[in-house]
Amino acid sequence: MSSNPPASVKSRESLFRHRSFRLLFTTRVAANTANQMQAAAVGWMVYDMTGSALALGLIGLVQFFPPLCATLFAGQVVDHYSRRLILSCCYVVEVSASLGLLALATFFGRPIQLAFALLLINAVARTFEGPTLQSLVANTVPRTLLMRAVSAHASAGKMSQLFGPILGGGLYGVRPGTAFGVCALLIAVALVSQNWSAKLEYDFIHGFQVGETCGFRLRHSNLPLSIQLVK
Repeated sequence: MSSNPPASVKSRESLFRHRSFRLLFTTRVAANTANQMQAAAVGWMVYDMTGSALALGLIGLVQFFPPLCATLFAGQVVDHYSRRLILSCCYVVEVSASLGLLALATFFGRPIQLAFALLLINAVARTFEGPTLQSLVANTVPRTLLMRAVSAHASAGKMSQLFGPILGGGLYGVRPGTAFGVCALLIAVALVSQNWSAKLEYDFIHGFQVGETCGFRLRHSNLPLSIQLVK
């Protein structure tokens, strides 16, 4: 008789028993909340700087343009290069953008052109972050828990959309720089969490650790839940 528990038992297993899932979930919550907070705080800052409804509309245009133009390219990059490296680069760029907005809100005369430039750079990073983060979920839980894991990440995104703007607007009301400082801190938490998660990442389909091992480089293929060994 097999000692493995049946699939029905495995499906009731808690997602948060898996440390790699907990860390990646923390990454998702922290990064999404920071981005939603920043979106609200930037709106208030731009309106304070210009008093223009048109300028508020340009915020949306600046942040919509990179996903519109680069989403397909981002998918190709995610399929062919290290997803952990891509995600780390995205978070470094996003932390830098948040710190730049913090500096503008606190120390300078808030030049609107620099604010829009930082928003554009941040939007480019987020265009690559989204598909990269979603593709990593499969390596954090067994296959029987995958659908629940995907749903949990989707729910985390929705909760961030709900609470992020409230926190961003509230902190901006206290002090403009506070909101951007907290955003930078949350993205830094996301960066650290995803790096810790990488050390625990496991391929639950094939049963070995994902990473550099035994002189081979493990490369994700563009097929779901599969990897390739290449010299």
